[in-house]
Amino acid sequence: MKILLISHSSNLYGAERCLIDLAEGLVRSGHIFSVLCPAPGLLSKELGKLKIPVYYMTFPGIGKGGFKQVLLFLLRFFPAVIRLSRWMKKQKVKIVYSNTINALYGPIAAKLIGVRSIWHIHEVKPKNVFLIKMAGVIINLFSSEAIFNSRATMRAFSKHPQSNWHVVYNGIEIKNYYGKKDYAADFIIGFAGQMVENKQPTRFLHAFSETKKQIANIQGIMAGDGSLLPKIRLLAEELAIADDIIFTGYLTDLAPFYATIDVLVLTSDHEAFGRVILEAMSFGRAVIAADVGGVSELVEDGKTGYLVPAGDINAYVRKIIYLSKNPEHCRSMGEAAYQSVRERFSKSRYQHEIISLLTKYL
Repeated sequence: MKILLISHSSNLYGAERCLIDLAEGLVRSGHIFSVLCPAPGLLSKELGKLKIPVYYMTFPGIGKGGFKQVLLFLLRFFPAVIRLSRWMKKQKVKIVYSNTINALYGPIAAKLIGVRSIWHIHEVKPKNVFLIKMAGVIINLFSSEAIFNSRATMRAFSKHPQSNWHVVYNGIEIKNYYGKKDYAADFIIGFAGQMVENKQPTRFLHAFSETKKQIANIQGIMAGDGSLLPKIRLLAEELAIADDIIFTGYLTDLAPFYATIDVLVLTSDHEAFGRVILEAMSFGRAVIAADVGGVSELVEDGKTGYLVPAGDINAYVRKIIYLSKNPEHCRSMGEAAYQSVRERFSKSRYQHEIISLLTKYL
């Protein structure tokens, strides 16, 4: 085994989809590699379709970060890292690619046995500024090369990035065409993402509720699952909009969702990149998103969508109403969004840039 890809998660969200994109590129270019996951799941199922060898090894989590949880994590972490390093040595791994900051055991295990490692950072964790800077020191100490999914993500870890730190934007498969919407029907806004606190799905519902008071023919679709879903459904009932919102649950294929909506609405408090933004743009859909993290590196305000202050419900409402009443402007924004993705965020470009870094040490 020459290359080992490590995922901290067995799920299939944005970071895991990026790993699959990389795996597809490695298969196409004929490289020998395997993937290490914590357990069987949706990710390993997709990798199996590509005939990629998948191994499993569990690692301790830090939970919610309480004192006892951190202490227990540290007691379990280092024995797990030693176990991984011995396994990698036995497998004759030449280079390690660790996907997300949560896979920190990969770079540390690689360091122990003198193996080069690429650490791909998709998120800004932890939230404490001092701890983020400390995480930047750890990234620099244990990785041969570090990849960040946006300039905003990289700058969060260090104001003065190292020369071996790189920004590689996520890429997606781009069709040569996209289905244009018939704006004579209901105006449909969509939310796609995990139903968790950081994504602020309740904010989407409040914006929808206020918009519904002014526009009768508006509908909403919320695609995703998570711990807040029961609370979200209850809130929809309380706001008297449950009949106007479709909850799809988790979708492995979001294409029908993007084809149905007119506008994607992103309400996150934090967003290192925002893969769903690119996906919506590739379907020729305008985006209304909170101006946080790396979002402004994707959305050109006033051209491919709108950036609004995070938490400003009224700002969301104004932009939604404007686009619903100006369908041609909404359409032209979607067309500009589609062209932007074609020019800047292709999957082939993403694969080439990361594989170039991986094969640098082979």
